[in-house]
Amino acid sequence: LRPSRDPEDLSVDDKKDLIKEEYSLAVTATLDYEKAKDEIHSYIVELPAKIEMKDLSKVNRLYAVAQSFLSRITSIEVQGIDNHSRWKRLVDLVEWYIEDQYFKLLTREDIAELTNQKAEAKVRTLLSREYSTLRKFKSKESEAHSFCMMVSAKKKDLASVLTTLGKQVRALSVEQAITRL
Repeated sequence: LRPSRDPEDLSVDDKKDLIKEEYSLAVTATLDYEKAKDEIHSYIVELPAKIEMKDLSKVNRLYAVAQSFLSRITSIEVQGIDNHSRWKRLVDLVEWYIEDQYFKLLTREDIAELTNQKAEAKVRTLLSREYSTLRKFKSKESEAHSFCMMVSAKKKDLASVLTTLGKQVRALSVEQAITRL
């Protein structure tokens, strides 16, 4: 017999403990979004309007700086993806927990006697704390997703800058080779 990774195989208390543990991990892994955004927005590479042979070293330096920025943004992106996946998992776990409890409560004798509408209202009331938690986790997941999208956009922008700088370096190298002939 192997340990199960399926939350369905857990007792109610173990399910709650799993959610609490995942929450603790998600909070610990949450980035300081404002600080990370400020850092990302500071990564600006100004492309020269016109380049000449004497600018080859400057363009090479800009290329190296852009690569460094892109590397750091990739690192932040990985943290953001991890953070987003943790909140997504929490949302999934809480939704699953609520669904599980919802159907268990509907079969409770005092609730089963009620009309469908009253039974559903009673169960929703009994699970109001769980629904509130779910809304909070969904908000955190949405925030994490938005952050990932912002990082991805900045990463694409820097990749475009690298492509442009690479083309400029190649053009200058070709020009330099031609002038040596």
